[in-house]
Amino acid sequence: MPNRPPRITRLEGETVGAGDFIPPATWRGLGQRHENVKPNFDVYMLGKVLWCMVAGKRTLDREFWDEPENDLTKLFPHDPNMHMINLILGRSVVTREEKCCTSASDLLLQVDTNLEQIKQGGQLLQEGIERICHVCGVGRYSRQGLVKDIPSYNMHLWDSGSIQANATLGVEVWECGTCHHIQFFRTNPRS
Repeated sequence: MPNRPPRITRLEGETVGAGDFIPPATWRGLGQRHENVKPNFDVYMLGKVLWCMVAGKRTLDREFWDEPENDLTKLFPHDPNMHMINLILGRSVVTREEKCCTSASDLLLQVDTNLEQIKQGGQLLQEGIERICHVCGVGRYSRQGLVKDIPSYNMHLWDSGSIQANATLGVEVWECGTCHHIQFFRTNPRS
């Protein structure tokens, strides 16, 4: 670590490694030295390095990436892609070993998936995540309550010339606050 003098391990059984970046004691049993270091130890450390790079800070205290003062979505509130980085952190910087990606290859798959989604202009469809309009590029979509207290609706579909609807879809309606572009999302996807 910068500004810290190097020191030699003094105690038998003392944990060796960058103290701010190694997994917590819950991974190796409280107070025990871990003899069987697995690939997911590196995944944990890579997650911490990712957080530091994005946040522009030297260290992240333990697994507190989702605390308000460390949450990237709060530090960069106008960048919806921070939610995708939080997905990566949620699979790497964790208190329990079994919640971590098992290897750097698994982590890379998660990172590549999120990068491709970002490159293609994709967005996470979760409540509370701002969604930038795909048409005007300025406005934000918001869920529309066309009828008070009813968040989703039924859309009836007819074949050309039919008297009755051939299908009914449950949908949510989202509208851009600037250009008023509307998007429909199905609420009852097929199993």
